[in-house]
Order: sequence, then C-alpha cells, then structure tokens
Amino acid sequence: MKRSNSIDLLRIVAAFFIVCIHTEFFAMQEVNAVARFAVPVFFMISGYFFIGGKRESQMRSIKKILILVVLTNILFFAYKFALAFLGHNGGQFVANSFSLSSLFNFLVFNESPFGGHLWFLSALLYCMIIAFFLSKIRLNKVFMIVAIAVLLMGDLIFGKYSLLIFGREFPVIWVRNFIFVGLPYFYLGSLFKGYTPDKIKVSSGLLITLIILFALTSVGEKYFLGAINASATREHYISTTFLAVSVFVLALKHPMYNCSGVGRALANAGRKYSLAIYIIHPVFRDVIGGVAGKIGGVTESLYYFVTPVAVFLCSLIFVMIYYKIKDTALGRLKGKRYKH
Repeated sequence: MKRSNSIDLLRIVAAFFIVCIHTEFFAMQEVNAVARFAVPVFFMISGYFFIGGKRESQMRSIKKILILVVLTNILFFAYKFALAFLGHNGGQFVANSFSLSSLFNFLVFNESPFGGHLWFLSALLYCMIIAFFLSKIRLNKVFMIVAIAVLLMGDLIFGKYSLLIFGREFPVIWVRNFIFVGLPYFYLGSLFKGYTPDKIKVSSGLLITLIILFALTSVGEKYFLGAINASATREHYISTTFLAVSVFVLALKHPMYNCSGVGRALANAGRKYSLAIYIIHPVFRDVIGGVAGKIGGVTESLYYFVTPVAVFLCSLIFVMIYYKIKDTALGRLKGKRYKH
C-alpha cells in the first residue's frame, strides 16, 4: 500500500497550528479559534492507522507511546524543576507535582503536572489501549457514530458552551481528556478506513469551501460567545469538529503519492518530526520569548509578529538535528555489532 503524503503533510500543518495555539502573537485570537482543529486531526490520523491494524503493530505503537509518555514527563519535570529551582521554589514545585490531586488528575484526566500539552500523549495511550482490547469486538457502525456524537456533544456542553447552558464553567480537564476528545476523534478517524480517493464522492471544491466556511464560523463562534459574555475557557467550538473532518477528508481524497520538491520535504517532515515538534515546542517558546523580552525594543515588537513561525522553525531544526545525531549513532552501533 502506497503511503499517503497528504496525511503526512497534514501532520506538519497540524503541528504548526498547535504551536500557534501555545504562543502569543498579533492575530492569536482569530488564528487560535481556527487552529483548534489540529489536535482532533492528530487523534483522527492515529485512529485511522491504528484501528484495524495487526495486533503486533498495535502493540508496537502502544509501547512507543508509553515510552514517550514516561520520557516526556521526565524531561519536562527536569525542565520545570530547573526553572522552579532558579526561582527558589523547587521544593514547592515537587510537592505540588506529586500531590495526590496531581497524580489523580494525571491518571484519570491525562493532565500532566509538568507540561499541559502532554495530556495528548496520555490520552492517545489510553485510546490505543482501549482500542486494542476492543479490537476483537465488532462494533456496530451506527453505535460508533452515536457514541462519537454523544461524547463530542459532552465536550461542548460541559466545555466551551458550559457558561451559555449552565451559567458556570467546569474544570477544563474534565472534558479535555481521552474520554471526550481522544476516543471520539480516534474512532472518527477509523470510520474513514478503506475510503480510497475514488470512494470519496465529495468534490475537492466543496471540501475547500467547507474548510473556509468552518474556519470562518469558528471565529464567528468565538466572537458570538464573547459578545454575550459566555465564552468558557475550553478550546473547542462546534465548528472545530466539522473543520477537522473536512481537512482530513480532503487529505484522503488527494493522497499525493508521487509528490516531489517542497511537498515531499514537508510530508517527510510531518512523518518524522511532527510529534517531536509537538513535544518540544514549549521549551523554545519559553526560551526565545524570554530572550526577546530581555532584549526588548524593536526585537520584542518584531518577535510578536513572527512568534509561532520562529518557535516552529527552531523546534523543527532542533528535532532534525536530534534525529540526525540519533540515526548516525544508531547506525554506527549497528555497524559495530555487525562486524562482531
């Protein structure tokens, strides 16, 4: 089976929009309302490839994500502890991080005490484990669609629209987890399994129109909720799901099997580096932002206009160098073993 370059290209695009979500820049309010489709797309891509795969392949994926969950939390613990230590509150940081409430939120709601963005990895791990054990059960497609719709509605009702419906907000972690975000999008992606380009009857023109429409309505929802003072902290809008599905279907419709040049380079970057960019980018956001703030003046003002691009490119370059060193070291190690 040929590899879809468009899916890999979508990964790197989604990684860039996630950087946008986690940085401050001149148009962040409008861009971030649209960018919320990125995490759902990552879950959809994961579900698309994971569900229906061979059990040996699924186990490898689970082990890979489990190792990433452990290593990334250790990495960000060390990073956040170093910052806390420099600020003379390292002891308090450790106490808060390993409190019973923090451990409970981590295990139940995927909320890492060391990096807010790391919830995605834990949620993805839970989704894979659940899908692995459910793989022997043939789930009815209608049941899956209903379950997906109910969970996504739960995310909206108790999330972004909670102020409008209940007049109060609920903790974000109650809905931003494997239950209300991970599982519905993970299984939503799996529903498109087997949909070859010729089976997707929706025209490219209509899909592009829908993408533009749902991008605009995402911004519209943001301003509507803000205008009536009912904009809860939760990130996802009604339009977010429809935007994610439209983008995903467009990528499936145009797999770009034989792309070259920039398209091929971006697809390769998406396949190899997108997850690593997702993991490491907060460090570069803090470092570059801190440097720009110290310099001040024109540099700080200019940085405000290019923040997501600067953070994304620095993260990408770092990850490329890391993988180059890693691959070279592993190649030499294998060469030595082969000689012996």
